[in-house]
This record gives sequence, structure tokens and C-alpha cells, in this order.
Amino acid sequence: MNKIKALIFNDTRPAIHFGCERVMDNLLLLLKQCNIEPIHLHSTFDFWENKESFVRSKIKECDLVIVNGEGSIHHSNAKAASLAAIGPLARSLGKPAILLNTTFYKNNSAIYSNIAKYSSIYVRDAYSASEFIKHGGTAFYAPDLTFFTDIPLLRCSSDITRSDNSRLRILIGESVLKDTSTQLSQLAERKGWERLYIHHTDDLNLSIDTHFKEMQRTDLIITGRFHTVCFCINMGIPFIALESNTNKISNLLNDCFQSTSRLLTHDLLNCPDLNTFSTWTALEKRSIFEFKERGKSRFNTLTDDLKMLASTTA
Repeated sequence: MNKIKALIFNDTRPAIHFGCERVMDNLLLLLKQCNIEPIHLHSTFDFWENKESFVRSKIKECDLVIVNGEGSIHHSNAKAASLAAIGPLARSLGKPAILLNTTFYKNNSAIYSNIAKYSSIYVRDAYSASEFIKHGGTAFYAPDLTFFTDIPLLRCSSDITRSDNSRLRILIGESVLKDTSTQLSQLAERKGWERLYIHHTDDLNLSIDTHFKEMQRTDLIITGRFHTVCFCINMGIPFIALESNTNKISNLLNDCFQSTSRLLTHDLLNCPDLNTFSTWTALEKRSIFEFKERGKSRFNTLTDDLKMLASTTA
């Protein structure tokens, strides 16, 4: 059977970001399972409009256009408008296009009108699906692509005494928001807690497996990064989260736990009862298991949809 040729937009790996790397690794694995071969991956840092002639030629060469939305389509920003416009561009050239792994947040009607031109749309949280419905569109839900594969938790138990917060090993993450990152940095310095960075620009040889092992040696992670929360849920590591530049973290918590109790506001960050957050409740454990099982079913639907789109081009 001949492979289906695909053009991939918004390859986020150049951001040197473990979350983006995991997303793209899993996307390529998904495509391999669907007998789809990428012929070109367009970087997240390159707006296709600046290379329109080249992009048009590549779309004509391919059978299918795939756009990784991630956290790019919000507040009607330039990136949101650019990715949205790929749908009508592909349609004008007679090629099916799928937008997947995306969050929608506070976009104008022009962007949603362009997104409606995609052949198929998959959002990574239920909120985004309802947001698109409000604008007359239809979108399917599948969790963030970091959940497409499991991340096994190597640490099965802890000998740390949980009656004393000072003896918990706590990692402090970062945020896309400057003020939140500053607050997290100050908290780490004040408490003497170690840092956890999802970017690794200072060490390009640092592997994602090393990052996961570092996370697995802790008892609690405090972060404002969406993909760090994804990793925590996937591995079953307790966490405290602060919201990001959109509501994507609270969306994820609602989808998984039907609760945002692990999402704190800035004023509460300095005085939480860490014993409350450093272990899972029985309900949370069950919610994580059920969320991941639902995710497998949603990914199966996404896989079938990709295969169907590919078959129409064969």
C-alpha cells in the first residue's frame, strides 16, 4: 500500500520545549500508524504567508494537510489567523485538511469562519468544542497529544514523611506568563525548592526521558505550564497549577477531574496546605484512570478519521 503524503504545519519542536517535543513525537507516531508520511514539516516560527509560493507547491504535492493547533489559536492573534487560513487555502487547492490538538479561546468570527473550512477539526478540551459550536461549527474532542502514549511512573512509593512539609521534595516550574514565572521563581528561592524547566535551551542534549525521571523523583510539582500538568496527570504525579495565558489548564482539569481544586490563584500560592496536594484522593486516582481510558477511545476515533481522510485521497 502506498503511503499517503502529508504536509505538517506548526511543528513546534524548534521551541526547544519538552511538551512540544512530546506532542510532535506522538503526532508522527500517530501518522505512522495511519500509513501517512510527512513530506514537509513547517516550523512554528515560520508564517506560511511569507513563503506562500513554496507552501502552495508543497500542498499540491501532498495528499493531506495536517495542522497542529496546540495553544496557538487564541485572542485572534497573528498565529491564530495564520493557522486558521490554512483550511481555506487547502480547500482552494483541492486538498483535505485536518486541524488537531488545538485549544480555542477568545477568537473573532473571521478566524472561526476560516477554521470551519477545514475538512475535520479536533480540539484538545471540551470547552473548545463548545466554543466552536457557539460560532456554528462542529469540532471533535481528543485530549492533548501528549496523552497519545503513556508515560510510566517508575517511582511506586515514597519513604518521605508527609507529616512534615519541609521534607517533601517539591519542584517549582514556570509559566508562559512573565509575572507568574517571577512569582514561582521567588517562591522557589524563598523556600529553597528546586526548579523544573520545560524549556531546555541551555542544554540541547537533555533528553525528555531525563526530564521525566526528574519529575518522577518528586512528591509535588507547582507549575503554570500546561504540558507540565499533562505530564503530571499522565504519570500520576501530584501537582498544584496556576492558570496559563488561556484557560487551557482549567479546561484540562475539568475534563479530567470535573474540578479545578488543584488550580490556585496567585494570592493562595504562598499559603497552601501542601499535605492536601502532595497525595491523590481516591476520587482523583479514579478520575485519572477514567480520563486516560476515555482518551484512548477518542484517539481511536481520531485515527479512524485520519485514515478515512487519507483514503479519500488515494
